Amino acid sequence: MGCFAGKLKGANNVYRTKQYIVTQQIKYVNDPFLGSYIESHDVFYKRTCDRDAIFEKVFEMRFMIDGDRIHSKLYTRKYF
Repeated sequence: MGCFAGKLKGANNVYRTKQYIVTQQIKYVNDPFLGSYIESHDVFYKRTCDRDAIFEKVFEMRFMIDGDRIHSKLYTRKYF
C-alpha cells in the first residue's frame, strides 16, 4: 500500500468527497488572546483509481465508508 496508506492511517480524520480524499490533522488550541478553538490542517488528494482502492482497503470496516469532515474554526489547505 505504501506511503499514501501511511498518510491515511496517520491522520486524525480522513474523509472522501466526489473529487478528493482529505486527511485532517486536528489540534485543540488554547490561546490567551483568541481563546480556545479547534484548528485543522487539511491535505486534499485528487481521487484516482489507485488512491480509491487504498482508501477502501484501509477503511473497509467503516459503517460509512466515505467518513465526514470534523468542523473547525481555523484551517489550512494543501492540494495534491
